[in-house]
Amino acid sequence: MNSNNTPRAVIQTNDSITVAYPDNKVFTVSNGQAHFKGVKNALLNKAYDSLRELFTPATAIAKNFRLHAGNVSVTETGVFRNGVEVNNHVCDRIVEFLREGLDFRPLVNFMVKLDANPSRRAIEELYRFLEHKKMPLTPSGNFLAYKAVRGDFYSITCGQKDKVLNGVVNSEGRILNSVGAEIEVTRNYVDDDRARGCSSGLHAGSLDYASGFRPADGLLLIVEINPADVVSVPDDCNCQKLRTSKYKVVGEYQRPLTEALNSQYDGDELEGWIEDDDDMDYGKKPDGSLYHNKRDSNGRFVKASPCPLR
Repeated sequence: MNSNNTPRAVIQTNDSITVAYPDNKVFTVSNGQAHFKGVKNALLNKAYDSLRELFTPATAIAKNFRLHAGNVSVTETGVFRNGVEVNNHVCDRIVEFLREGLDFRPLVNFMVKLDANPSRRAIEELYRFLEHKKMPLTPSGNFLAYKAVRGDFYSITCGQKDKVLNGVVNSEGRILNSVGAEIEVTRNYVDDDRARGCSSGLHAGSLDYASGFRPADGLLLIVEINPADVVSVPDDCNCQKLRTSKYKVVGEYQRPLTEALNSQYDGDELEGWIEDDDDMDYGKKPDGSLYHNKRDSNGRFVKASPCPLR
């Protein structure tokens, strides 16, 4: 055992652990940080050589990460899958969390679920959507989004009843979005062309987008979406909405998700990724240039035709 790794003093409370070493290095870890439990166990078992390693967030979290995805490794410089570096918004966030010693398990779970999405294009588009609007993740790796419905909880527009695999559909083809309902449609019914802004599929998106689509007497809901079920992120509305084949209604909107996160899942802490954006009135053309979306008297975007099963 390295004598320099044997603590000179330890101060431990329910909320933090402080360890001082003979070389005058002092480390503190707070309850809630990813490596708090590991430090506590190392002290209990007098595993002093591994204890000091745990105070380096990169070491602590990289070890924890491999428990979640054996083909993924993390260093302070990046995220690697099967030895090949992966570069996207989620990986950037993982590295940020790593350096700050934060719990990044929701990000890991999200990354694993997204890998199960059969559409490479949907994967790339969803990264862009999350980077743009920074939607919050659940501990399981799903993400939360907003959805507008009528005042009776039925979908605003209609679709084909025979395409609905799970959910209550009325005679008009509208889907009932009651809290707790899990709605699913046939995946190949959902339009995967992002250039078509208004088309078939289940829709959800940012608060700005859902608010703009809600009728005057309508409601806003919060839905939970598995990234594996996302089919496309249309270019219109400045990439603020998406089409998916499945979601779960988890509650009615009361306040922005960043304020509601800690009460949504029985005390489980969710990492809030959301930011206000005042450019919701602008969409994107295929060439990348922007155009202005017209609205009606209720503030809704004017469309040439309704989007089925919105």
